[in-house]
Amino acid sequence: MYAEPHGALLPFGGHKGYALAVVTELLAGALSGGPTIQPGNPRAGGIINNMFAVLVDPARFAGVDWLRREIDGFVEYVKASPPADPKAPVLVPGDPERLARAERSRSGIEVDATTWDEILAAGEQVGVSRARVDALVGGRA
Repeated sequence: MYAEPHGALLPFGGHKGYALAVVTELLAGALSGGPTIQPGNPRAGGIINNMFAVLVDPARFAGVDWLRREIDGFVEYVKASPPADPKAPVLVPGDPERLARAERSRSGIEVDATTWDEILAAGEQVGVSRARVDALVGGRA
């Protein structure tokens, strides 16, 4: 991004993604006291990574109970929308992760043979034998 030719990936979301990228750069760059990517700022051959955080205490605004009711109602409304794919439900942030966790809890996690061997070798280095791992995973080692 900072090397010749200068550039980066285009933001997603068209004009909204572009506007979000601009606001993010100004918050994390200028408002945080760090430089932005504008060419007048020195790079010293590296990437500059500033940080800006916004902390919000809902109790100081409309109240936690109201916020919870509002979020629950909003999520319920969004999930009641007709799905783009009739065979798949409408999901909100966190749903894919919860679904994956449930599936992995039921079916386990697929680990290729090379990675599994590396895990077993690492266990041996800290005193956990392959036989012990085999016992822990129910004979699947």
